[in-house]
Amino acid sequence: NLWFTDEYFTGLSAAYKGDNDWKYFAGVFSNDDHDELSEFDASYFTLVYLMHDFASEFGTDQALFKLDYVHNDIDSRSEPDKFSTVISLSSQFKQGDWGLSTDISMGDGHEENPTVWGFTIMPYYDINEQLQAVLRYTFLTSNGDNGVKLGRYEKEIVGGKGDEYNEIYAGFNVYFYGHKLKWQTGAQYAIMDDSAHDGGKYDGWGITTGLRSYW
Repeated sequence: NLWFTDEYFTGLSAAYKGDNDWKYFAGVFSNDDHDELSEFDASYFTLVYLMHDFASEFGTDQALFKLDYVHNDIDSRSEPDKFSTVISLSSQFKQGDWGLSTDISMGDGHEENPTVWGFTIMPYYDINEQLQAVLRYTFLTSNGDNGVKLGRYEKEIVGGKGDEYNEIYAGFNVYFYGHKLKWQTGAQYAIMDDSAHDGGKYDGWGITTGLRSYW
């Protein structure tokens, strides 16, 4: 709902890590949705972020905070539901076998599109080096009708949009080679409210399992 739907972009970016362990990133990219190298005829978007680990201040193994800011240059060729501005503040805490990931994000709609905001809270526990238990709660809402989309698999059942989404997820991750090769399995219960009553209402359970890899 609030982040990129395409996998690759044409653009230019730069990153810097200072002596005080702050990390900075800035880039400008094409909004063209071609799979190969593209032009800037569909306008552009910019992405900047800053990140710092406050582990020493918090007395934990990890206390990483990251602030992302996206600006989309909206024109007549842009997707109708694209946000002009997206802001996200995320965190990752780790102490021993326990961990907690959080995210709060907001997308500012343009013209008649609703503004959307939401948050995710995801605690987890490392049972051993390979096995991890995960819980997650996700909330999304919009300030108008049809501002929120269902997830990847839920939208195969219900094709419409809604205005408030709640999800609870519980599952396990099996790490064969860190995040580069892992098996994820979990169950979720999700509810979508649809004040417009035009096909976005959802209330259901789901089970997902999959082997994920990247390099």
